[in-house]
Amino acid sequence: MIKECKKEAKVVLKNNYKMLLGPALLLMIFNALSQLFLREYTFAILDSFMGSITLFLYLTIKLLVVPLVTVKLFKVSKNCINSENNPNCENQNKAIKNIINIFLINLIPTGLTAIYSIAKSINTSYMNSNTYTIILNTLNLFIFLVVNYKFFACNYLAASGGNAMGNIKASFKVMRKNFGKYFLLSFSFLHWELLAVGIYLVLLMLYGGIDNANPYFSVLLSFGCGIYFYLIPYKYLTYSIFINKLLKNHISKNTNP
Repeated sequence: MIKECKKEAKVVLKNNYKMLLGPALLLMIFNALSQLFLREYTFAILDSFMGSITLFLYLTIKLLVVPLVTVKLFKVSKNCINSENNPNCENQNKAIKNIINIFLINLIPTGLTAIYSIAKSINTSYMNSNTYTIILNTLNLFIFLVVNYKFFACNYLAASGGNAMGNIKASFKVMRKNFGKYFLLSFSFLHWELLAVGIYLVLLMLYGGIDNANPYFSVLLSFGCGIYFYLIPYKYLTYSIFINKLLKNHISKNTNP
């Protein structure tokens, strides 16, 4: 099923890449900004005023802006998939109105991820505790294996509207007993991520070595060192096709005797 989804995604991407690039680029930019604000918060944590400002900006982008862009990316992906033979699929896109619902849908998974990122940044910069590192790694594993798995279809469903609780319940039902497929889908893009990290490490060495590198150099990872310009549209198209197939299977199982 995973190979089939990725194959279909490549066909759609070939014809609609320009439409997907815009929201994908926005997603990369806001992820980069969130990382910059998180880094500034870590530096300014002892300054109550600057620490509060940078933390507020980080949480605003992480909890509100990034989810909105993610839903927009899913919406464009769905429109392009449904209009594969229509070169004017962009005319079907409409403004996202359910801002509160999107915020509520993402509050738990994105909120936990934000807590993990903040705690990890503080631990790395000030504490460097092995105990806290183990606790944080356990939290990160829980987020991936349980939270992100259960909420995986939420933003896709939000792209079609509906209320927050309804989309969350629908995601839980659709993803039930599909953990294996979710796991394989998530790791099917691992080689792309490793390639991005590899390019980043090479650039670090060329720039002057890991120890001498500018701390803001890591912002390149938010763009996958250029790879995300292709990978993010490809990934979200694949996600959209995958979730759509799961929805059809779920409906089929519940309608057929």
